[in-house]
Amino acid sequence: MENTQNKSTREIRSARTRQSILDSGLALLKTEGFENISLRAIARKINYSAAALYEYFNNKEDLLAAMTEIISDQLTREMKARLDGISDPEEQLLQAGLAVINFALNHPNYYALFSSQPFSPGLYSPENGCDGSSFEIITDIIHKGLKEGFIQNPNQLSVEEFGLILWGIVHGLASLQNTALKNAQIDQEKINREALMILIRGLI
Repeated sequence: MENTQNKSTREIRSARTRQSILDSGLALLKTEGFENISLRAIARKINYSAAALYEYFNNKEDLLAAMTEIISDQLTREMKARLDGISDPEEQLLQAGLAVINFALNHPNYYALFSSQPFSPGLYSPENGCDGSSFEIITDIIHKGLKEGFIQNPNQLSVEEFGLILWGIVHGLASLQNTALKNAQIDQEKINREALMILIRGLI
């Protein structure tokens, strides 16, 4: 019984330490580009040795992947909150796209890391529906639009292909406004809405 309790205590302590490392990494990410984050810098922040951090993460890439999961969950929550109570597919696609763009503009370094990670959409499964990821929120809306006849499909595109087209527009708008157009005197919200509506109406 005592060994079980000790193991449980160790596991809890280990989980807390791992979360502390991730929290410190995310805090650094807010002010530093992900390229500049290192296990050594995080170790200094939480008064750990760099070697000790390797008990929790194999390398920097492993740490960044774990941080990306947290960022992805945050983006997904913001998308779901923005879509809450909306039933019209056109408005759902618009708000889903705007949610991603706004997330990118409000958290540029988070989005830079999120969008730098390998992306593999996989095959959409209507049986499984939406698993909660940001991309699958979009593909779930598209699947319903195709099923209900809201979205036309003369070129016989797959759900994933439709999703990647929309994602590409969203990512392009977000990336431009975080870089080349960062200080431009333009109405970003208006441009984002119009660009997305041109695409969405082209699907109808």
